[in-house]
Amino acid sequence: MMEIMDLKIVENNSTAIFEKIKGKYPNLEGYLVYSSPHGQCNLTTDLFEILKTFPAMIVASSQKEKTVAIVQSIMSLEKEKKDNVNAKETVVEKIRQLKNDLSQMIDELALRDDTFVEIRFDEKKVNLSLIYELQKDELVSRVHTPQTKASIRIALGTLRDLQ
Repeated sequence: MMEIMDLKIVENNSTAIFEKIKGKYPNLEGYLVYSSPHGQCNLTTDLFEILKTFPAMIVASSQKEKTVAIVQSIMSLEKEKKDNVNAKETVVEKIRQLKNDLSQMIDELALRDDTFVEIRFDEKKVNLSLIYELQKDELVSRVHTPQTKASIRIALGTLRDLQ
Protein backbone atom coordinates (compact mmCIF):
# COMPACT_ATOMS: atom_id res chain seq x y z
CA MET A 1 0.00 0.00 0.00
CA MET A 2 1.06 3.54 -0.65
CA GLU A 3 -0.24 6.75 0.87
CA ILE A 4 -2.02 9.22 -1.41
CA MET A 5 0.45 11.99 -0.52
CA ASP A 6 3.30 9.90 -2.02
CA LEU A 7 1.69 9.96 -5.46
CA LYS A 8 3.25 13.35 -6.25
CA ILE A 9 6.72 11.87 -5.62
CA VAL A 10 5.95 9.00 -8.00
CA GLU A 11 4.68 11.44 -10.64
CA ASN A 12 7.79 13.65 -10.32
CA ASN A 13 10.20 10.69 -10.44
CA SER A 14 8.39 9.10 -13.39
CA THR A 15 8.30 12.35 -15.32
CA ALA A 16 12.03 12.92 -14.70
CA ILE A 17 12.88 9.43 -15.99
CA PHE A 18 10.60 9.90 -19.01
CA GLU A 19 12.27 13.24 -19.84
CA LYS A 20 15.70 11.51 -19.77
CA ILE A 21 14.35 8.78 -22.04
CA LYS A 22 12.91 11.35 -24.48
CA GLY A 23 16.30 13.10 -24.46
CA LYS A 24 17.97 9.86 -25.56
CA TYR A 25 15.25 8.99 -28.07
CA PRO A 26 14.01 12.23 -29.71
CA ASN A 27 11.66 10.29 -32.03
CA LEU A 28 9.77 8.78 -29.08
CA GLU A 29 6.05 9.48 -29.31
CA GLY A 30 4.49 8.31 -26.08
CA TYR A 31 2.94 9.25 -22.77
CA LEU A 32 2.90 7.87 -19.23
CA VAL A 33 0.09 5.86 -17.66
CA TYR A 34 -0.67 4.01 -14.45
CA SER A 35 -1.42 0.42 -15.39
CA SER A 36 -2.29 -3.00 -14.00
CA PRO A 37 -4.13 -6.04 -15.34
CA HIS A 38 -7.29 -4.33 -14.00
CA GLY A 39 -7.10 -1.09 -15.99
CA GLN A 40 -5.16 2.07 -16.66
CA CYS A 41 -5.32 5.86 -16.63
CA ASN A 42 -3.01 8.70 -17.60
CA LEU A 43 -0.32 9.67 -15.10
CA THR A 44 -1.95 12.15 -12.71
CA THR A 45 -2.20 13.11 -9.07
CA ASP A 46 -5.90 13.93 -9.51
CA LEU A 47 -7.65 11.36 -7.29
CA PHE A 48 -11.02 12.24 -8.79
CA GLU A 49 -9.67 11.22 -12.22
CA ILE A 50 -8.16 8.01 -10.82
CA LEU A 51 -11.40 7.09 -9.02
CA LYS A 52 -13.33 7.80 -12.21
CA THR A 53 -11.16 5.94 -14.74
CA PHE A 54 -9.03 3.45 -12.78
CA PRO A 55 -10.60 2.70 -9.36
CA ALA A 56 -8.74 -0.65 -9.24
CA MET A 57 -5.61 1.40 -8.44
CA ILE A 58 -7.13 2.13 -5.02
CA VAL A 59 -6.84 -0.47 -2.26
CA ALA A 60 -10.21 -2.10 -1.52
CA SER A 61 -11.90 -0.68 1.58
CA SER A 62 -15.27 0.62 2.70
CA GLN A 63 -13.86 4.13 2.18
CA LYS A 64 -13.05 3.29 -1.44
CA GLU A 65 -16.61 2.03 -1.99
CA LYS A 66 -18.00 5.30 -0.62
CA THR A 67 -15.69 7.48 -2.72
CA VAL A 68 -16.41 5.52 -5.92
CA ALA A 69 -20.15 5.93 -5.28
CA ILE A 70 -19.67 9.69 -4.78
CA VAL A 71 -17.65 9.96 -8.01
CA GLN A 72 -20.38 8.09 -9.92
CA SER A 73 -23.00 10.47 -8.47
CA ILE A 74 -20.93 13.50 -9.48
CA MET A 75 -20.51 12.13 -13.01
CA SER A 76 -24.23 11.49 -13.29
CA LEU A 77 -25.09 14.99 -12.06
CA GLU A 78 -22.52 16.57 -14.40
CA LYS A 79 -24.08 14.69 -17.33
CA GLU A 80 -27.51 15.89 -16.24
CA LYS A 81 -26.17 19.46 -16.02
CA LYS A 82 -24.57 19.19 -19.47
CA ASP A 83 -27.63 17.62 -21.11
CA ASN A 84 -30.02 20.13 -19.54
CA VAL A 85 -28.92 23.69 -20.24
CA ASN A 86 -31.48 24.88 -17.70
CA ALA A 87 -30.01 22.73 -14.96
CA LYS A 88 -31.22 24.00 -11.67
CA GLU A 89 -28.97 25.58 -9.10
CA THR A 90 -29.74 22.58 -6.94
CA VAL A 91 -27.79 20.30 -9.33
CA VAL A 92 -24.80 22.63 -9.21
CA GLU A 93 -25.08 22.79 -5.43
CA LYS A 94 -25.32 18.99 -5.14
CA ILE A 95 -22.15 18.61 -7.25
CA ARG A 96 -20.32 21.14 -5.08
CA GLN A 97 -21.40 19.35 -1.90
CA LEU A 98 -20.42 15.91 -3.23
CA LYS A 99 -16.99 17.21 -4.30
CA ASN A 100 -16.56 18.67 -0.84
CA ASP A 101 -17.52 15.33 0.75
CA LEU A 102 -15.09 13.54 -1.57
CA SER A 103 -12.18 15.85 -0.74
CA GLN A 104 -12.64 15.06 2.95
CA MET A 105 -12.47 11.29 2.31
CA ILE A 106 -9.63 11.07 -0.22
CA ASP A 107 -6.78 11.26 2.28
CA GLU A 108 -8.01 8.05 3.90
CA LEU A 109 -7.55 6.05 0.69
CA ALA A 110 -4.45 4.01 -0.10
CA LEU A 111 -2.99 3.12 -3.47
CA ARG A 112 -1.97 -0.31 -4.71
CA ASP A 113 1.80 0.02 -4.82
CA ASP A 114 2.07 -2.84 -7.33
CA THR A 115 0.50 -0.56 -9.98
CA PHE A 116 2.90 0.12 -12.85
CA VAL A 117 3.97 3.35 -14.50
CA GLU A 118 4.36 2.56 -18.20
CA ILE A 119 4.96 4.32 -21.48
CA ARG A 120 2.04 4.08 -23.90
CA PHE A 121 2.46 4.70 -27.60
CA ASP A 122 0.11 6.29 -30.10
CA GLU A 123 -1.07 3.29 -32.11
CA LYS A 124 -0.62 5.23 -35.36
CA LYS A 125 3.00 6.10 -34.53
CA VAL A 126 4.35 2.87 -33.04
CA ASN A 127 8.05 2.54 -33.84
CA LEU A 128 8.86 -1.11 -33.11
CA SER A 129 12.63 -0.78 -33.50
CA LEU A 130 12.61 2.07 -30.98
CA ILE A 131 10.51 -0.01 -28.56
CA TYR A 132 13.00 -2.87 -28.84
CA GLU A 133 15.82 -0.42 -28.02
CA LEU A 134 13.84 0.90 -25.04
CA GLN A 135 13.40 -2.64 -23.67
CA LYS A 136 17.15 -2.78 -23.11
CA ASP A 137 17.63 0.76 -21.81
CA GLU A 138 18.86 1.08 -18.21
CA LEU A 139 16.25 3.78 -17.49
CA VAL A 140 13.34 1.34 -17.82
CA SER A 141 12.56 -1.51 -15.44
CA ARG A 142 14.20 -4.65 -16.79
CA VAL A 143 12.23 -6.66 -14.21
CA HIS A 144 8.81 -5.44 -15.40
CA THR A 145 9.54 -4.83 -19.09
CA PRO A 146 9.34 -8.03 -21.14
CA GLN A 147 12.58 -8.57 -23.05
CA THR A 148 10.90 -9.96 -26.16
CA LYS A 149 9.78 -8.71 -29.53
CA ALA A 150 6.35 -10.20 -28.76
CA SER A 151 5.69 -7.30 -26.34
CA ILE A 152 5.62 -3.52 -26.66
CA ARG A 153 5.22 -3.01 -22.92
CA ILE A 154 7.73 -0.52 -21.48
CA ALA A 155 7.48 -0.19 -17.68
CA LEU A 156 9.39 2.39 -15.66
CA GLY A 157 8.51 0.43 -12.52
CA THR A 158 5.82 0.08 -9.88
CA LEU A 159 4.58 2.84 -7.60
CA ARG A 160 6.66 1.16 -4.88
CA ASP A 161 9.81 1.32 -7.07
CA LEU A 162 9.28 4.94 -8.09
CA GLN A 163 8.53 6.56 -4.74
